[in-house]
Amino acid sequence: MNHRIVRVWIAAAILVGLAAQDAAAWGPQSRRAITGTALQMLRRSYPDVFKTDDANFEGDLIRGALDGPTALRESLPMNSDAALVNSIGAQINQLRHARQTGVGSYFAYRMGVLSALVGDYFLPFAGDESTRKREIVSRIQADLEKELESFRYQPSRPNLQFIRYPNEYFQERRKFFNDAELLIAADYSRGGPGYNGYMKNGGEAFFGNAVEAISDVWNTVLARSEGVGASSDEALTWFLVDKIEYLLSVKKNVREAERAQEMFSRINRNDFEAYEKVADYFYGFGGEMGTDIGLRMWETSLTASGPERRRVLGKLADHYMNEGEEVFQLAKQPNAPKDSLERAKVQFLRALEYDRNSQAAAMKVKEVQAAIEDKLEQQMTMMELVSSAQEMMRKAEGNLAQKAYESALSTFERSIHTFSQVSSEFEEQARASSEGTERAKSQINRLINSVFDEGRSFLNNGDDLFDQKKFAESIAEYKKVDPHVEFMNDVDLGPGQRQELEELLAQADDSVVKAENEKRRADAAAKQAGTAPGAAVPPAARPPAGN
Repeated sequence: MNHRIVRVWIAAAILVGLAAQDAAAWGPQSRRAITGTALQMLRRSYPDVFKTDDANFEGDLIRGALDGPTALRESLPMNSDAALVNSIGAQINQLRHARQTGVGSYFAYRMGVLSALVGDYFLPFAGDESTRKREIVSRIQADLEKELESFRYQPSRPNLQFIRYPNEYFQERRKFFNDAELLIAADYSRGGPGYNGYMKNGGEAFFGNAVEAISDVWNTVLARSEGVGASSDEALTWFLVDKIEYLLSVKKNVREAERAQEMFSRINRNDFEAYEKVADYFYGFGGEMGTDIGLRMWETSLTASGPERRRVLGKLADHYMNEGEEVFQLAKQPNAPKDSLERAKVQFLRALEYDRNSQAAAMKVKEVQAAIEDKLEQQMTMMELVSSAQEMMRKAEGNLAQKAYESALSTFERSIHTFSQVSSEFEEQARASSEGTERAKSQINRLINSVFDEGRSFLNNGDDLFDQKKFAESIAEYKKVDPHVEFMNDVDLGPGQRQELEELLAQADDSVVKAENEKRRADAAAKQAGTAPGAAVPPAARPPAGN
């Protein structure tokens, strides 16, 4: 590593949410810059750190730096220099141990949190809880944010350091802090020069110390060297719990969270609370996959006893109550799956298994059972309606075959009306109703055509008799049309059918009039010729030949 000056890394392009800052901490832009500049130093030794061929975790690193140590599950002791160094050492050990779980987005996030913890150690008055010192820190924060872009960082040595003894490492780098803090406090007192005093040159030095220490701390986490104590399986268990939460709530990556959960299940043996937490995270994430994993893990955690077990039983009961209610409401909708009520009952019964004292679940089971019985009764009614309508169809078709058209039509129409009373809720009966209705309408059309055909047949017979001069017989045939089709006047015919009926009746009336006129002429001619009325008129005598 060379000693060239490095421009301070201003991460304006990486957009992550700003967390609430600790009172004794660098400002958000300063934290970004410190973390980003330390990353440049680290990549001289680890070129591919915090990225893969298809993913870049720099955004997670910066997010962790901005969130800072307040994002950690445990509250770290930071009210003294020694406590802060111990917290840093503990985080180093935990992250070295956590490398085995993968160095993806959450590992990068936690390295960012660690960078904030280390960086804050090099801010004057870190850990000082007094009101006066917090006021000074607040002013220093604001001044450093303004001056940040003017800072330059030059490494003090060519290589990153492996921190074997954190106390010695950090105490060495703060040995002049007490004197510096006295001068800074004086500068920021009333009438003092403020930032234009000690901090004018010291600000960049504090910044550089933070960058260098973070680079060394990260190197210590990533290096394969021995000498740093290992973290416990319990700490690793909770690291994985937090990793799963991060992957689900921040990254929305349920597949990666599932892989972390599988590792968690191998490591965690008897920590009921950790199991419950992970289950809660997956269940809260939702979706088919998240819900299934959450339910499975709640089930696994039921091996525990006491109030914790009762709490999980309550969560499982609530889940199945909600599932049952959702399906129960679905069952009330048109075209709901026919097994909806049975499925709802199963869910409510499962809720009752997990909470045997649940009056709500017991009432829901009764309510669904009553709905099932009511639906069965309705279905029986629909089956009876279909059967009755089908019987009417058979009777009507028999009448049609015997040419009892009026009776057949009335029975077909009653069958259609009966079919119309069948609810669409019951698929099988609704299908039979639809098919029966279509068949009845088809048979009615067939019936109408048959009536018209026979009416036309009467007209044709009358015409044949008319041509034979049998006028009385032809009139009788023509007059058969009207009574034959009379009932059709009350039938709901289509426009074409109505026109055909009217034309048929008109033709019959005209034919009767024509035949009656011819009959009168024939009768008159016969009377004059002395033949019987109605007899065929003899042909006129053929004139003699030659005339």
